[in-house]
Amino acid sequence: MTHGADDSSARTGNPVRGSVEAHVLANLGLLASLRPQVYEPHHEVLKRELDVVRLEEAARRQGLESIRMDPLVRVLQDESRALGFFKNMSSRVLYLDRATTNRKHLTRRILARHDIPLARGLEARDADGLVEAFRAIGPPVVVKPVTGSGGTGVVTDITSLDQAHAAAAPVLAAGRGVLVEEMVHGVDLRISVLEGRSVAATLRVPANVVGDGRSTIAELVAAKNELRSQSDYLRHQPIILSEEKDRFLAHQGLTPASILPAGQRVLLHHVANLSAGGDSYEVHPFLHPEITALAERAASFFSSSLHAGVDILLERLDAPLDEQRAVVCEVNLNNEMPMHVYPMYGTPVPLDELELAAHWRVESTIPAHTLREESAPGAVTVHMDEVTELARPSYRPPAPSPSDGHALGATLRSLDNEYLLATFRSIDTDAEFAIPEGGLIHRRDGGNEQAAERYDRTVLAGEVGRNPSVMHRYARASGIRVMARHRLRSGQQERALELAGKPWRHWLLHTPRADGSTRTVRIESGDQLEEHWAAVEKSRATMVETPFDPACVLLMDATTLLAAQLRVPLTIVGDGRTGLGELVEHHVAARRAHAPLASLTTRLNTPELLTSRHLDPGTVPAEGEQVQIGRSPMLSDGAATVGLNALPWPGLAELAARFVGAIGSDGVATVAFVPRRRDATNATWALWRYHSEPPLALFHSPLHGPGYDPYPAIARRVLQGPTRELAVI
Repeated sequence: MTHGADDSSARTGNPVRGSVEAHVLANLGLLASLRPQVYEPHHEVLKRELDVVRLEEAARRQGLESIRMDPLVRVLQDESRALGFFKNMSSRVLYLDRATTNRKHLTRRILARHDIPLARGLEARDADGLVEAFRAIGPPVVVKPVTGSGGTGVVTDITSLDQAHAAAAPVLAAGRGVLVEEMVHGVDLRISVLEGRSVAATLRVPANVVGDGRSTIAELVAAKNELRSQSDYLRHQPIILSEEKDRFLAHQGLTPASILPAGQRVLLHHVANLSAGGDSYEVHPFLHPEITALAERAASFFSSSLHAGVDILLERLDAPLDEQRAVVCEVNLNNEMPMHVYPMYGTPVPLDELELAAHWRVESTIPAHTLREESAPGAVTVHMDEVTELARPSYRPPAPSPSDGHALGATLRSLDNEYLLATFRSIDTDAEFAIPEGGLIHRRDGGNEQAAERYDRTVLAGEVGRNPSVMHRYARASGIRVMARHRLRSGQQERALELAGKPWRHWLLHTPRADGSTRTVRIESGDQLEEHWAAVEKSRATMVETPFDPACVLLMDATTLLAAQLRVPLTIVGDGRTGLGELVEHHVAARRAHAPLASLTTRLNTPELLTSRHLDPGTVPAEGEQVQIGRSPMLSDGAATVGLNALPWPGLAELAARFVGAIGSDGVATVAFVPRRRDATNATWALWRYHSEPPLALFHSPLHGPGYDPYPAIARRVLQGPTRELAVI
């Protein structure tokens, strides 16, 4: 158990002898009274699903209703209120805390700001920085990516620059930084803190076996794996005898065929994580109070989460901090609750019951009526002539960008950063601002520095925005109409053809490829579907209804509407003189000269656009005639942004507020609706997309119509909202 060795993917440069075994054996001597636990399997789910399944079971025992949104997402509710969970992170956990704990260098800076003991370490962003960090820290060191989890990319016991370069090269090549930290030898402890109090602690011991004088090491491993297989948690994490473990045994003069004397314990490697086959001991009663107090302090700086798992490396479980070396390694908000529910040794802690009770006590819950379909507002209908009139494009030559002075072709995120930094500097002239991390804002004023998050979103809101399936289920549970999604398997061709043949419906057919990627084709007729059905018969597919008409996108601040705009499929208006090819070129040129859309225009090709619609570029539309070239309101398909002075359909704002309220997020987001036609002229608005980190420059500078400047409101929200204090470097 060495600093940084926290997953089976971690690699050891040189075997570390003596001190690791000594620390392990000394602490296991304190735990001699703990007996192996025997479990009966109950849950045939993946390891990552076990958190939310256990919470769901605890909720049902308390009489709560559960709504399944996804294998990893549940909503638990009673008659008056509800609470969402992504894994075991509730709908109150801020992305700010998740982002800072996922970025190891920021976790270090937050903990260092409050004098939490850490291993000495430095961040490196390139090869030169790696050399400087290695020489400043001195070998042996650990190299790990600054972002990531599960120990992926962690390399321990590095004693030379060549080893350091080899460890860091894949991470640096991917454009990420690494941390170079001193190697700290000790035992690996995970303490779970709930509502500011430590309630459980797991000692993680590297995979090992104890001899009985008769069995080989391989047979002892098989027996231990049989014990692990009875646990819903540990059965996913068997001990695997690999070449690496063979080499480790060889350094001890052993092989998998060796027979150990009775009572002799042999480590199979030094990686303490349970996913590498490690043993788990529930040891909270054995801990010195100063150790639990250290964990409680470390967790307190990430206050939106009621619970956290704090990883500590230390020499003794029962010794005060001034008598040993102890450092905090990580703080985990997704802290694997089943680790404590299913220990191999020691008394299980019902952390599922404890966490649910704690979360249910908080006030920031969701009114249950927002997730009851019968209490939903009625459908918001629209006459398509209203949409067509507002979306009518006007012929114009290429115009200068409405964002003069901003680089054409810059990404939308870069433009947002530029606008937002300028707004910060105009509001707070005494501070310095930077945006070094995606979505995080750093403010420095003299000797103080804080990190904030621009959208004030929650972790659950981010998952809803990332996962269309979860978004659809949230909408349906809230009584909000959505674009259709259908899962198809072999033998369902008749059903699929029925869907493809429905009038006013367009579809995207998603089928998996052998390499794990997804193949997407547009389906506008039964004939097209039949051409691609062979791929469905081989595997499975999803047919997703896709809009053909303009979308209405609402920018929301929690449940308050800030602005609205239309996203209009590429449509041109004839002048009676100019051919289609030239008219489309005018549109594409206008987008290229428009900063917010320029980066989304690079792949637009006029001949391809016209060919896809079977149109002749030489055709001259009559004056005033509208020709829709684009197939969707997606900006990447050439759609235009049209600002609106007011929202013509007030019921949409009510639906958007209901949807974000059901998620429980008070942040800034966009909610997009599209007309779902009943016939040629009448439609009902349906939810299309939800974006928890929307590009704001699109509202600031639309291609047509009035703009809305969101940056002052965003800046004030950031300056007045939650922050995390950072050590100044």
